[in-house]
This record gives sequence, C-alpha cells and structure tokens, in this order.
Amino acid sequence: MFNEQYKKEKPLLGLLGSGGGLGYLAGATQKTTILALVGEGSPYIHVYKWDGGFGTKYANPSSLPPGNTRGVDWHPDANAIACGGDSSPYITAYPWDMDTGFGSKYSNPSTLPTGGGRHCQFSPDGNYLAFAHESSPYQTVWNWSNGFGSKVNNPSTISDGNSDDVAFSPDGNYIAMTNRGTQLNAYDWSNGFGGTRYVSPGNGGGQGNKLSWHPDGNAIAVAHHGGDGESAFSWSASGFGSKYSSPSGTTGTAWGIQFHPDGNAIAVGHLSSPYVSAWAWSNGWGSKYSSPSTAITAGAYGLGWSADGKDIAVGFGNSPYVHVYAWSSGFGSKYADPSTLPTGRVWSFKFLTV
Repeated sequence: MFNEQYKKEKPLLGLLGSGGGLGYLAGATQKTTILALVGEGSPYIHVYKWDGGFGTKYANPSSLPPGNTRGVDWHPDANAIACGGDSSPYITAYPWDMDTGFGSKYSNPSTLPTGGGRHCQFSPDGNYLAFAHESSPYQTVWNWSNGFGSKVNNPSTISDGNSDDVAFSPDGNYIAMTNRGTQLNAYDWSNGFGGTRYVSPGNGGGQGNKLSWHPDGNAIAVAHHGGDGESAFSWSASGFGSKYSSPSGTTGTAWGIQFHPDGNAIAVGHLSSPYVSAWAWSNGWGSKYSSPSTAITAGAYGLGWSADGKDIAVGFGNSPYVHVYAWSSGFGSKYADPSTLPTGRVWSFKFLTV
C-alpha cells in the first residue's frame, strides 16, 4: 500500500528576539508523530506516540475491531483511523484526536464488504475509503464524510480474484489493487471507477499481496508469491508499462513492499531470511542495502516509513512482533521495543505526523 504520511503543521511558540517576549515564531512549526499498527490477537490495533522511539501507547478503543486485523490507514485530515480484518463487518473506523486518541466507533457502512478483509486506504482528498477483501467484487469503496456514506458503484469489469491490497495513486487519479489472478489491476478514478481495467504484465510469480505507488506516481511495485517475490512496473496515463528488471539478492515470496517517501529506495518484507530487504531506486532497482544488524527472526508482513523517511517499521510473526530501525541510506540501529508489545503477528503500519 502507498505509504501516505499525513502532515499538518502547527505554529511554534518561542521567544521573539532579544527581549521580544513570547509569541509564535514565523515559519517555525512543531510536529507530533504517532505510529499505528494492526495485527493478530486482541486488541488488534495499537497506536503509540513516537519521538525518536516508542512512547506511550494510547488507550484501546472502547469497541475493538472484531478480529485479526490486516490493514490500517489515517484520514488525510488526521481526524479518523480505519482498519480492515478477517471478521464481519470486516471494516472498522473511529474518530481520532491527537490528545485523547480513539473516539466512539463509527456506525458500520450500510453496504458491508462481501468477505474477509485485508487493507484499506482513504483517497488523497479524504472523500473516499477503499477496502480490499475476499469474494467478488474484491474491493469496496465508500463515500466518506465524517463516517461511512454510500457505496460507490463497482467497476464495470471487476478484478479477477481475492484482493489483499488497494491504493489510490498519489494524485488521486487512479486506484490499483492486488489480486489472486493477474497480480495487479488498476482503474482511472474520478469520483468513481473508470471504465477501463488496466492489467499488469506477467510478473513471473503467483498471487499479488501488497502494492506501493512510487511517490511520483510513475511506477507501481507489488509483493507476490513465487518468482523473485517482488516486481515493479512503470506507470503512465496509458496504464502499466514494462516490468523493471529484477533486483539482485531476492529471496522469494514477499508480503510487504513500500517505496521510501523520497522515492529513492524501496523496502520489501519476505518470508525467508533475512526477512526484510531494501534497494536503492532510480527509475528501477539499484544496489541492495546491507541487512539490518539486529535481524528479524520470522517472516515479515508489514512495512511502514515515517513521514520524513528517517525510520522504517517492520512487522513479523514472533515476539516482539515489531522492529523499527533508523534509516539513512540504509538500515541503522533498531529502536528499543515498546513497553506494551503487540499481541501477535503485525500486518500493517501507518505513521502520522501532525
């Protein structure tokens, strides 16, 4: 999933020059960062304060997600959080306040998804919430206005298999999803699905798992079963272009994939050692970075970069279930584990900077 990192800047209070007293500093801002993650085991969703490491965990919502949870996203206005999972009603959303945390759960949508859920994403303008799931039509999109609105009509040609991920392009003009058939499908988007279904060229692997748009919107990467485990394709107004040459040092089936916010690197979560890998990116795969010195010891499923690209979170299948590493043209030191650990395999992350 394209790693949206929403930013809202606040004026910074400080001393206005020599003897100038207290006031707001021109051009200066203060920011707060938090980190949401979802996975297996109650309470299924965890949100932590983040300040160069894990801080306090926010209180759980009063109404928990109904079961194992695989996807999470923040609204662009930072006033809501949505998550999707395996159990009905499959999609859950809450108001969000940076001081108090979760509000009361929003009412379920009037039209529920047709099967077990995976990942979800708000559109860049915040007017829609898209959700990938099992069972036809494999992705559901609702209007959003401080809660679920009506369901958007399905595309005229639906994608061809259970979907694990869905993501709007950075400019909001397209929507792409993975599936169990042709790996990647995409459609034009303008207040609804366009009529053309774009299908990716063969990627040499099996089902598509997670996807990521390049921040410039000119490429789409997908983690998949089999083959190299990860593939990337150029993208233009004409749809999918050619597949980029495979990266070096691949290890097979992959679940997580994310472009760096600056677009100059790409990280992948694998089911085989070293479990997380990263490469430079410049209109294609570049050199592979060294693996982190503090290794992950089980298959990696979720990845998430911080808004400034200085940290990367990785979720995996055994305790402590999450590692976050500093990043500076490669993996740096691992941050200390949170004092309150997740309760099972972590599937998805999303940083929020406000």
